[in-house]
Amino acid sequence: MELPEALHQGWTQADAEEIEALFAERKLNTIVFFLDETFEELSFDVTTTVLEAVEQLAGIIRLQNWQTFTLFEARHILAKPNTNNGGVAEPAVDEHLLLDENKYIADILCEFRNSKIAKDMWQSKLLFKKRMFRETDENIVEPQFINLSYVQAQHDYLQGNYPVVREDAAQMSALQIQAEHGSGLAENEEMLMTCIEKYVTKQTK
Repeated sequence: MELPEALHQGWTQADAEEIEALFAERKLNTIVFFLDETFEELSFDVTTTVLEAVEQLAGIIRLQNWQTFTLFEARHILAKPNTNNGGVAEPAVDEHLLLDENKYIADILCEFRNSKIAKDMWQSKLLFKKRMFRETDENIVEPQFINLSYVQAQHDYLQGNYPVVREDAAQMSALQIQAEHGSGLAENEEMLMTCIEKYVTKQTK
């Protein structure tokens, strides 16, 4: 069996495992995460692009309106000692990098595994989320679309991506606690304080 022409044109990063799978005409699997830390398994080969992976994932989770969703590289930046603060480690942070929809999944995973800089400074995983919010999103009533959009809006808000004054932040925190736990936390002060810490945007901490 000869390798596809596309391999000779630039798939030089594909690992031996991917090449072997191509010859055997079998798929490989990897994990794609969502912002709520749930995940789905993605089947791919050396010809699978990001766009094709997005379509496949949309089918798996039964997401019909998937056109504003795509894959990101989620980098978990490793904590490093802060020499200006007595050697106390700086908090680890995350950043999300939009992936080119024409890029091959095999190449992306190979970069995750083999980048020396990445091994020393961050850990990467595939993340499925919206690349944009649109006014027309308000007209979509599909439950899966609404759920994913809510999770992302909540995540972005808690990360401090939306400007907010303290009074509004307090109200938003209370509403989220009410939605998640109801009124049952009023008698559990320790759990209540934990939830307040969880649902207060970083911008006001």
